[in-house]
Amino acid sequence: MNADTDPFALARARQRQAADALASVWVSASAGTGKTTVLTDRVLALLITQPDLEPHKVLCLTFTRAASAEMASRIARRLGDWAFADDAVLDKDLANLLQGHPPSDTQRKRARHLLASVLDEPGGMTIMTIHAFCQSLLRRFPLEAKIAPHFALIEERPRHWTAAIRCWPRRCSASRVMCRTASASTS
Repeated sequence: MNADTDPFALARARQRQAADALASVWVSASAGTGKTTVLTDRVLALLITQPDLEPHKVLCLTFTRAASAEMASRIARRLGDWAFADDAVLDKDLANLLQGHPPSDTQRKRARHLLASVLDEPGGMTIMTIHAFCQSLLRRFPLEAKIAPHFALIEERPRHWTAAIRCWPRRCSASRVMCRTASASTS
């Protein structure tokens, strides 16, 4: 197989394109295909190529808590590696991020200091789920969203609420009809 027909080579090429920090992309793929790797590389490339960008001004959104935790862990690990890596190892890793271009002295120096920049900021980098981001917006602007300022989130409905919601349409159509809950009908 050549590079044009090898599915793994094509996937790696697409991942490199998606990791380009200056490109506008939407990353969507099945589980285990490298989305977190691509997003991590995008963030790191962005931090390396934009010298005025402060890490705490980058917002990373993921779909799941596990993906957020994994992305934070991978970024922290890479920044830690960069802080103490030999020049040759650092240059190779940075060149991979920079689409094959060798890093400049400024980019190399920035890579070595990024870990300290992240650790110096309260809370470090902002990596969260889409749901957590929306919740933070609602907490910050409750009046604009027309909700109570000290609202509480319903994380999980109690079992009897779910049963009541299921039988609500039948109660509305015939008020004398009593619905049995899922637990009552199985006993």
